Amino acid sequence: MTTKLLLLVALLPALGLADLPPREVFSRKVYETLKIEAPSFAALRCDDVEFSAAQSEFNKFFGIGPEYNWRKASELDQTVMNYMRDNTTTFLKACDQRKAFYQRMAMMWDSCINRYYLINKLGSSATNISAPFIYVAMWQHLDFICNGGKELALANWFDLHTFKYTDDFTKCQQNFHNSVNADPNSYCPSAQTFIHCSNKAYETFLPDKSASVGWFICEDLRVGYAYDCPDLRCYVIKSN
Repeated sequence: MTTKLLLLVALLPALGLADLPPREVFSRKVYETLKIEAPSFAALRCDDVEFSAAQSEFNKFFGIGPEYNWRKASELDQTVMNYMRDNTTTFLKACDQRKAFYQRMAMMWDSCINRYYLINKLGSSATNISAPFIYVAMWQHLDFICNGGKELALANWFDLHTFKYTDDFTKCQQNFHNSVNADPNSYCPSAQTFIHCSNKAYETFLPDKSASVGWFICEDLRVGYAYDCPDLRCYVIKSN
C-alpha cells in the first residue's frame, strides 16, 4: 500500500465515515442547454402511481421515506451512494435493489426515468430544475457500476472509493463545475477535460494499478454525460 493511501486511510475515521458529497448542481442556464426529448422507444406511458410505489419500495431498503423521490434526487442519490460506499456487501445489496426497481418498472422505464417527462411534471414555475437531470444520471451511474463495471468495482472497491476523497479528484470536479457554470455551452468539452483529469489523478494516486481500473474511472464518469455528449471517449492511461 502506498504512502498516499496509508495517509488517506488514517484520515477517513477522523472524517466521521466521510460521506461522499452530493452530485454537482449546476446553474439553471446549464440545464437549459441540455437535451430534453420525449422518449422514442417507451413501450408504456408512465403510471405515476406505480412509479411512486416502486420508488417507495426502493427507498424502504435504504431507510428513507417515500418523499425522497425524483423531486429530491440529490438527497436520494447521496443516500444510495453513501450506503454503497460502506463495503462490498452493501454495494451488492444496493445493486440488488436497483435490479428489483428496474424489473418492477419494466416497460415503463423509458417513459418514467426520462428528463422530458419529469421536467413537465415540475411545471414552468419551477425555480430549480436540476432534479430530473440528477435523478436520471443516478440510474445511469447505477446501471454501469452494477452491470458492466461490477467486477472491476468489487475487485478494486477500496481504492476506487478512497480516490474520491483525494485533493486531485476534488480539484478536477470543481474545475469542471466552475467551467460549465461560467460557460454553459462548454458542457461537453469540459466533461471530456474532467474525465481526462480524473483519469490522470487516479494514475498519480495509484500508479501501480492496471489500465482497466483507469477505464472504470473514466467510464463511471462518462455514462453520466453521454446522453448530452455522445462523442465523449475514454482514453485509458497505462503506467510506465
